[in-house]
Amino acid sequence: MKNALLNGLGIGSGVAIYEVLTNGVSGANWYRAIFVGVFCTVIFAVYNSLKPKSEG
Repeated sequence: MKNALLNGLGIGSGVAIYEVLTNGVSGANWYRAIFVGVFCTVIFAVYNSLKPKSEG
């Protein structure tokens, strides 16, 4: 779960930095950055929970 949170936080902050660099602070689409971060967190967590466990 920690990996999913860190992955989502990293991707979300990357999108936020991109938005600020391209549109400025006042023109940045903050909802997009938050949505992408939460979406990636959920997808990564679901993928890790469904991935077959390696035995060994």
